[in-house]
Amino acid sequence: MLSQFTGVFSITIVTTIGLLAVLLPVQYISNGEDGVSSSSCPLGYGMAEASAELDNLNEDTPAQKAHIFYNARVWTGDAKRPWAEAFSVAPNGRIKHIGLTAQVLGLSWPTSLRLWLFGAPPTAVNLRGKFVVPGFIDSHVHLIQGGYSLSRVYMEGVTTKEGFVAAVKEAADAAPPGSWILGGIWGEQNWGGELPHRSWIDSVSPHHPVLLTRMCGHMALANSRALEAAGIGRGAADPDGGQIKKDASGEPTGILTETAMKLVAQLLPKPTAAEDMVALQNAARYLLSKGITTVHDMGPPFDGEAAWRIMENTYLPAADSGALPIRILAYMALNTLNRTADFVKAKGHSHPSGRLFWGSVKEFADGSLGSRTALMQEPYSDRPDTSGVAVMDYGELQALIGQAHAKQLQLAVHAIGDKAIAEVVRMFGEVLGGSSSGSPGGALRHRVEHAQHLPGVRSAQDMQRLGLTAVINPLHLLHDVQLMKERLGKQRAGPQHGFAYQTLQKAGVHLASGSDWPVVAAEPLLGIYAAVNRKHPNSTTGWYAAEEGLSPEAALRAHTADAAWAGHLEWQVGSLREGMHADFVVLSANPLKATGVADVLQTYVDGERVFGSANLC
Repeated sequence: MLSQFTGVFSITIVTTIGLLAVLLPVQYISNGEDGVSSSSCPLGYGMAEASAELDNLNEDTPAQKAHIFYNARVWTGDAKRPWAEAFSVAPNGRIKHIGLTAQVLGLSWPTSLRLWLFGAPPTAVNLRGKFVVPGFIDSHVHLIQGGYSLSRVYMEGVTTKEGFVAAVKEAADAAPPGSWILGGIWGEQNWGGELPHRSWIDSVSPHHPVLLTRMCGHMALANSRALEAAGIGRGAADPDGGQIKKDASGEPTGILTETAMKLVAQLLPKPTAAEDMVALQNAARYLLSKGITTVHDMGPPFDGEAAWRIMENTYLPAADSGALPIRILAYMALNTLNRTADFVKAKGHSHPSGRLFWGSVKEFADGSLGSRTALMQEPYSDRPDTSGVAVMDYGELQALIGQAHAKQLQLAVHAIGDKAIAEVVRMFGEVLGGSSSGSPGGALRHRVEHAQHLPGVRSAQDMQRLGLTAVINPLHLLHDVQLMKERLGKQRAGPQHGFAYQTLQKAGVHLASGSDWPVVAAEPLLGIYAAVNRKHPNSTTGWYAAEEGLSPEAALRAHTADAAWAGHLEWQVGSLREGMHADFVVLSANPLKATGVADVLQTYVDGERVFGSANLC
């Protein structure tokens, strides 16, 4: 009996070894990255497809497959092991082993054998020598608004008045009478600098109220029907923190800035939970196609109640049902800090699914450069009658910052202009007592969102001393370069001031990168290129503050490991190491060396392919 059992067991072992040998053929060629090797794409041997479904993986589900990914050039984002060529993923979607192929396969054999004998077989995925990075983290998006933008009027590419009018006409002709026409992402600099006027679109939208936001999100155009519905006429007064622009005769032009936009926006029909869910799924599909697996969601601007509606009616139900395709760190409005603190006390900081996180709050200190509402220390060069706008009373803002800090909530404060940045840093200094406390960088890791126009080196040093993170937006640089020169002049737009990434980094400020989608497209690979080269890849000339560019690795870290740290998620995502979620992206080229912008070939969340073809050849 013993000899019979031994024979059967031996046959099983030999069979398993043979099957693994078929699944895992590797022809090595050196790529020179710390001993990491990879193979050229052979004839397609041994490529077992990973499931394309986004499963809610669970360690207690034995039927789930483990995965082995091999034959890759893996930039891990982990300082202790920066390079690897293979890794295995446990059934719960977390990385079990990572390193050289031989190491990973050797460590994975016991698990592989157990699964072959008692559960679903492991899937071996040949990554064909491609470059792999951790899933990108976008540190600043407006997620649901981005999802809606994919099906609304989109004007980023509009370069003429005629094109602007045509886009509105097309949308109005297709919409039921009386329904709202929404969208925008327009920029007046694209057609010479003239702001649009309600008269441009009134004749093509007589039966529809229209509200179209500028690309910065801090200015909008409303047509006459929308203005009438909001009661905005000749005698309308500007709200605190906003402006109703009027012509020489006192008539509204249709342009609204900052809080004035709310006068019209508050009339919009409230989206249903079902509509928000569709927007979420559309947003996730788009982001995954860009390699983005985690976002820091700043929520709907100036609408704290909407942020909570989305959390309770969309994000939580999606997480409960396993229908949340990406990971979301949800920032709530600062004026709902008590509600946020109570929520944290009742539920902690995360959902059991590992897909949804909370416990941070966000507020605005000023507007944007594009709408001339970014608060500057000196007047705008091309509009000496204005220095920008403080969108709320700074005494009130500081009091709220103090309350949120006392309740152990992370703060993210929007500050673009040099005066706004100086004031926000001052407020944090007074609240924190002059220096950060707790863990390195400050226990709560408070953030300055955008930090676009520094007052100077001293501000960067103060941010470091206080443990503040700067959330930078390299893609804004591509859109704002010419505007900076016109509106701020050479000095304020130059080194140590405009998009001063190297100044911040040299001061020791922690950097994380975000797109601000849908203000601009969510393109992390283009963002990495812009952070390094300070120009668009199609541009033939550099920018005069090129010395403020980051190194390629610093730019990549700002979109991965450092972005995870900025959201207190470094124990979950942002790097590829044992115990982390297997969120990663397969790229066409190495962004650390590429002269252009690489393509996203595949995106994985918890080791499951959620974007891209199975065939990498």
